[in-house]
Amino acid sequence: MLLDFESIGYDCEFGLVQRYWGLEPLGLFRFTSAPINELIAALDTDFIEYGAEGDLSIFEGPEDHLFCRSTRYGFSYNTCCLASQTEPSAIVDREYKKVRYLKERFLEDLAAGQKIFVRNEVGDADETENLARALRRHGPATLLSIVAPTDRRRAGDVGWRADGIIEATIDTAVLFRRSGSVPLEDWLTVCGRAHALVHGQDAEPEPADDAEAPCEPFDREGRDRSDPSIHLLSSDEVVLASASARKLRSGEMYAFSAWIWLPADFAGTRVAIDFLPVRYGYFDADLSKRECWQRIWASCKPRVQDTEVQIRLIGRGPPNACFWSADWRLEASPYPTSRPAPIPLVELHPDEFGDRVERA
Repeated sequence: MLLDFESIGYDCEFGLVQRYWGLEPLGLFRFTSAPINELIAALDTDFIEYGAEGDLSIFEGPEDHLFCRSTRYGFSYNTCCLASQTEPSAIVDREYKKVRYLKERFLEDLAAGQKIFVRNEVGDADETENLARALRRHGPATLLSIVAPTDRRRAGDVGWRADGIIEATIDTAVLFRRSGSVPLEDWLTVCGRAHALVHGQDAEPEPADDAEAPCEPFDREGRDRSDPSIHLLSSDEVVLASASARKLRSGEMYAFSAWIWLPADFAGTRVAIDFLPVRYGYFDADLSKRECWQRIWASCKPRVQDTEVQIRLIGRGPPNACFWSADWRLEASPYPTSRPAPIPLVELHPDEFGDRVERA
């Protein structure tokens, strides 16, 4: 179902949604920053100047990455090359070929009218209508416009706004800009409902592959993780617990999850799950939520050469900051299946947990 959608900006969030579901479709704007007015101008001119001679330039961006920018339209994307290892002149011809090929595919998809084009936070109503008009100039395209909730729009609401425009509300979209966490389940819900509007199908999102039943992972000491354990930080960022998972099938998505309880006085700055060697999707702890259970997770897709993967619970904060975790689970799925939260904790001093205290 997600392959019937294609991102047209504002950022790379929807491209990551597809990746975290184990999909890697080609797309002109999948990981490209595209300002709305320039995107409309490009659509109105058939992208004639995008990738034309002299349009593209390579520049160094954050964390040593080389980016490619369109001088005419201001589109930019990560080339996945490092400035410390690559001369810009060595990749510019490759980027011209890439842009021209993807541009041709994009225009063909627009003309076919089979895809739903996703724009995350378009802007005001006029911009949304102008973008839809520019898309439909090429064919019977449908625009899925992601907006924030209001008094009249609840999270998860999806409906026709006008001919060719579906409006969908995602409450947690701001998380991506704040922490990089992608609300995958929310995206699947609105995409499923939008797909149903266009194709008249069941509005439920695709179910996770449950060919393998969830299993309980264990930490390095072989302790069962179904009951709550408390974790004490000893330095700025530490691995509080880890587990190895072997015999996972290469090329398939796996999700590891745990319930986290942050006390009211928690002074840490991060609680997260990590997969080694490669983490795909993730949802870190929301530090604004205290005295309640919240679920964090991460996913991975083992490569052929990965004989095992390492799963780590990470905490960052001052020494002796503490939190609880419970119900660790590993599943054959791009994201965790629904589970009830553990029973709420009563306030206990760490000493009362005895051997369930985890010290890094």
